[in-house]
Amino acid sequence: MKKVIKLLKIIIPIIIVAVIVIVVAIMVINKRNLEKTIMNTNYVNGNSGGNLYNAGLFCEFNDTIYFANPSDGNKLYKMSSDLTKAQKINDDCVMYINVDDNYIYYVRNNTSSNNDYSFFSYNNNSLCRIRKDGKGDTLILDEKPCIYASLLGNYIYYLHYDTESATTLYKVRIDGEEKQQVLPTYIFTCASKEDAFYYNNTDEQGKLYKFNTGTDTSDLYYNCNCYKPLVDKSGRIFYMNVNKNYSLSMTTADTKAKTIINDRVDCYNVSKNMVFYQKNDSKKPGLCYKNLNKDEDPVQVKVGIFTNINITSNYVFFFDYSTKQAYYAPINAPERINPLEIKAGA
Repeated sequence: MKKVIKLLKIIIPIIIVAVIVIVVAIMVINKRNLEKTIMNTNYVNGNSGGNLYNAGLFCEFNDTIYFANPSDGNKLYKMSSDLTKAQKINDDCVMYINVDDNYIYYVRNNTSSNNDYSFFSYNNNSLCRIRKDGKGDTLILDEKPCIYASLLGNYIYYLHYDTESATTLYKVRIDGEEKQQVLPTYIFTCASKEDAFYYNNTDEQGKLYKFNTGTDTSDLYYNCNCYKPLVDKSGRIFYMNVNKNYSLSMTTADTKAKTIINDRVDCYNVSKNMVFYQKNDSKKPGLCYKNLNKDEDPVQVKVGIFTNINITSNYVFFFDYSTKQAYYAPINAPERINPLEIKAGA
């Protein structure tokens, strides 16, 4: 009996140590698996250009909307495409949200306002990545102030600020490697389509240029004097026409542009058949829409000054510039405007 007890005193500690070793090994393996970056196999675009021009506060991916919740200090949430089942993801205040199959990318905006009338909303706006399932730690892709982040394939192109070079175009791979300056100046990266993004080249009288991310080079795409251009999947080009008092023009790469909105436009966004925009008018400014399928004048749906017009498949979201109140309306019924109030679990 004494021999058995003596043997157990030897075996039990060994078993305990072995179990601890196995548990620790499993934890290490799980942590490594969580930290291992899953790369994209194609040129996924992380958000629409129209949303990113408007601070990227909403991003829809596979029937899920990832968004900065205005009811909770613009913290990162997700919900179903019908605006139900809201769930907080983390406590970061976010903007410029991009999403792929595995990750959420965003600019952390914990100490500044997401106001698209203030270009440099810098205050420690680091570029971050988290897993969509919420597991693992936040990966800081760039700890410096960043804005206008746009995911193209396995790289994020964005504007990076530091005290030495001021604001310049950068890119970083989604695993945090290969961070580098691309251009010693800044250009908008929002209007992405597959492996390229489109921008107004201020060094070339505002002409529309195409930036190829495979070679990091630019070529003339359309001869115009534009601001905040968009190129959609069908090849339609939209832009604020600088030569015509920032009215909105539409064209394709091989046709002549036509003015579709004569109002002076402060900001805009485009869905499949609708254009939503803020009309600049000293007497009666407001949110308006234009149905591209109808030969009709734009319709003003709400008087006031509004900003950050974001669009998902079914809804348009926008914000009162003064009060910061958020609103939403169905895209197919823009007059049905409601205040946006979203609580977790709703």
